Amino acid sequence: MLGSEFWAQYFKVYDVLNSVPTYRKLLDAICRELDPRSGSLILDVGSGTGNLALRLKGLGCDVVAVDFCRQALQCHTRKDRDCRVLLSDLTKGLPFKDAAFDGIACNNVLYALSARDQLMAAREFQRVLKPGGRLVLANPKAGWKPMAIYFKNIEYGLRDEGWWATVKMLVRELVPTVKMFYYNGKLRKEREYHYFEFEEQRSLLEAGGFVDVSNTVLVYADQVVLNSGLKVTSKDPDAGVVAVERSAAVAKASLAGAGRRLPLMLFPSVDQDGDAELAREGDGSAASPTNG
Repeated sequence: MLGSEFWAQYFKVYDVLNSVPTYRKLLDAICRELDPRSGSLILDVGSGTGNLALRLKGLGCDVVAVDFCRQALQCHTRKDRDCRVLLSDLTKGLPFKDAAFDGIACNNVLYALSARDQLMAAREFQRVLKPGGRLVLANPKAGWKPMAIYFKNIEYGLRDEGWWATVKMLVRELVPTVKMFYYNGKLRKEREYHYFEFEEQRSLLEAGGFVDVSNTVLVYADQVVLNSGLKVTSKDPDAGVVAVERSAAVAKASLAGAGRRLPLMLFPSVDQDGDAELAREGDGSAASPTNG
């Protein structure tokens, strides 16, 4: 499995994607699917350099961003000095109390876990989501092709910006683009990762206890599958599904006995008590505001 040094280098060039039309459309699709109300407390799991979190914040959401890569979170804080970030490893559970968040977004994260850890993560999302809250997942499909994304972006550029602007953009972003191709090649070859077959992500949500799971749609030049699901607390007559407190209990049981305090990075001038209401019972960790 690729280590922390790989991800530190990867996120140094990751924000080249902000100039990529298909990536911006991907973030828009996630926000539309989540459809949060202004003031909603949203958890962005695997937030990377903060691009999705910033989109959600722009919609009026209160966002807590979680990632296991310190360098990615530092990049996020350079963009937004008032962001709330947490350094934490999803495979060790989420350090938040039950039913803490109105919604959860998780973009291009779960593919980097084993199938077993993906299920555990889905159950953790179920646990920390409020009743009626929505989870949105987006992940590369099995056999995804970075070149398909690249050529689709050229197509959009020629259509929307013209050939000269597109050529200038390609030249300007050549070095980070080549690096992204290199890193994506390593990701595609990683055998411990589990990419999703077309309907597999939908099945994962259902196995995690979510209801009203959306039909699978392809986004990001048809290389990423996107689904969403709801958490309920009573029998849903349409879905025929009973309340998922049982799923939350299973998720807790799967983490029981770990006996570990989850890693937490607090940036300078942090008021740790400011988000104590989000901390999981028995865990002093809290998602904390930063000053960058």
